[in-house]
Amino acid sequence: MARVQIAPDRMQRIYAYANLTDQMADPEVSATVESLADAAIEYLGIPYSADSKLYELALKGLVAHWYDNRDAISPSSMTETPLGLRQIINKLKSRPISSVPDSGTKSSR
Repeated sequence: MARVQIAPDRMQRIYAYANLTDQMADPEVSATVESLADAAIEYLGIPYSADSKLYELALKGLVAHWYDNRDAISPSSMTETPLGLRQIINKLKSRPISSVPDSGTKSSR
């Protein structure tokens, strides 16, 4: 999969979401966060959409979760994806990205 270029302002939001804004200048942290963002896009398995708030939330959530749990070295010490994040990912994967509502409102059934 080709590397997706994430706009600098979106990367800043990822840093802020993961509480890493004060570490943005650290080359090791920057490399880790950028690698995690690439991995998150690949993990989601759907095309990157800069316009989808739901996609951006899933991206930020995965990067923050994986960064917080980056030292997990065995299956027993790894944590599963938080339920709320898992639900967002499932919603993204269940429909084409263009049909996922971004308004944050619940759709009527």
